[in-house]
Amino acid sequence: MLTKIAVLAQVFLPFVARAQQVCEILKKVTDQVMVPLVSLLLALAVLFFLYGLIEFVAGASSPEARTTGKRHIIWGIVGIVIMSSAWTIIIVLRNYFGPRELYCTLQIP
Repeated sequence: MLTKIAVLAQVFLPFVARAQQVCEILKKVTDQVMVPLVSLLLALAVLFFLYGLIEFVAGASSPEARTTGKRHIIWGIVGIVIMSSAWTIIIVLRNYFGPRELYCTLQIP
């Protein structure tokens, strides 16, 4: 019986070690790539919205400037909604898989 357990351990332990490496890689990608990228794109969407708002107010006398400003405001809002949704998905996944342990639910004793 003990030899069967030893054989199974020798077969499956490399897979467990690789799973831990994959967990670490996915956690780093999420923390160091996804979160800063979504934050940057959200900030750009807010800046685009503010630019459209300033353009709309500054060109109040010109119908062309108001139309362009409205278009920038609308696309800024669309960008804010999309990036907020992406941020919400990241938060929901983190809360589902555990605090600060996205993808890494496997623990080696």
